[in-house]
Amino acid sequence: FELPGKINTINVDEGEMVTEGQILAELDTETLNAQRNAIAARLDQANAVLDELNAGPRLEKIEAARATMTAAKSQFDNAFSNWKRREKAYESNAISNEEIDQARFAKATAQANLEAAQQQLSELEAGTRKEQLVGQESVVKQLEAEANEIEVAIAKSQLVAPFAGTVTRRYLDPGSVAAASGPVVKLVEQQHLEAWIGLPVDIVAQLEIGDQHDILIGGNSFEGEVLAKISELDPT
Repeated sequence: FELPGKINTINVDEGEMVTEGQILAELDTETLNAQRNAIAARLDQANAVLDELNAGPRLEKIEAARATMTAAKSQFDNAFSNWKRREKAYESNAISNEEIDQARFAKATAQANLEAAQQQLSELEAGTRKEQLVGQESVVKQLEAEANEIEVAIAKSQLVAPFAGTVTRRYLDPGSVAAASGPVVKLVEQQHLEAWIGLPVDIVAQLEIGDQHDILIGGNSFEGEVLAKISELDPT
């Protein structure tokens, strides 16, 4: 495996024949699946926000903000009128300091609420700002990259036979922790075998790439083709 992890299943045993692409073993992916589901949920939410930003504010939302602003304006007008009346009364010593302070505070609060409502309405009427779209698009791309990383890790949790052959050794069992690049099974190819043969220089000179020759190994004859000639002398 390229990544370390606990082995969940080993699908072959020693002596079994396997085909190219067959899954030999798999790592436990419970944690990766949970991470994938969490990222998928966050990605759906981020895409929904992006769609909303692209579509811009809805008309009913703008109308609601306009109604809020109108109500805030009415409250401010009332608070302002009340403050003006109490200010005249205060100048004639008809009310106390506490009452005029309350009127001033009520006017200031109403004015702040009105300004906030006006700001919100202005933003909705102006539509989505470019920096908002760029920022949300970056969030979506980041989550997509995280999702791809998880998918790659899940794909790498499967150990696949690179060629057809026979399993001659199994080093680990289910439940064992496999190290990255550590051996899990030993697979010997039964087809397309290659033989490295040392020959005298004068014999090698007579061979040509593509020549067909019989190779005798242990009394058995195999048909062979010369694939390459390597100019390297064995010191022994």
